[in-house]
Amino acid sequence: MLRSAYGPCVRMGCYPTSPHWNLDFCWIRYWSCVANLGSNSDRWQTFSPELLQSLRDEGRPVFVDFTADWCITCLANEKAVLETDDIEAAFDQYKVATLKGDWTNSDPIITAVLQEYGRSGVPLYLYFPANHAGKAEVLPQLLTKDLMLETLKP
Repeated sequence: MLRSAYGPCVRMGCYPTSPHWNLDFCWIRYWSCVANLGSNSDRWQTFSPELLQSLRDEGRPVFVDFTADWCITCLANEKAVLETDDIEAAFDQYKVATLKGDWTNSDPIITAVLQEYGRSGVPLYLYFPANHAGKAEVLPQLLTKDLMLETLKP
């Protein structure tokens, strides 16, 4: 039953019958996966420098979320702020493209972006306003709805 109901999560190799179930890492990964089974995953595109540049060339505002499955702060920000109706409505209203860079298993491209913005790890939240040629606005590691709504306003 568990394996069929939570198939995507079970394939991660961390599930209640696993010998590693008591490890915090598996617990975090498993429950973050279960929590995301019903989320609006269509909103987020996978980060790549090429996609980011293409969206910026179109003049679109872009929000980039560099995250990892094991990052507690990232998960908290996603649930309390980024995946709320208010913020998703603001993304839609202002036509903000949303990119997600997954650093769960490290990634040299994401590592280079983190270093470019003076970070050694996640979370890193970047906002590129519409028709803005410069570097991104770096948001704090702890997000609030009010901060996001103010940031996204043109």
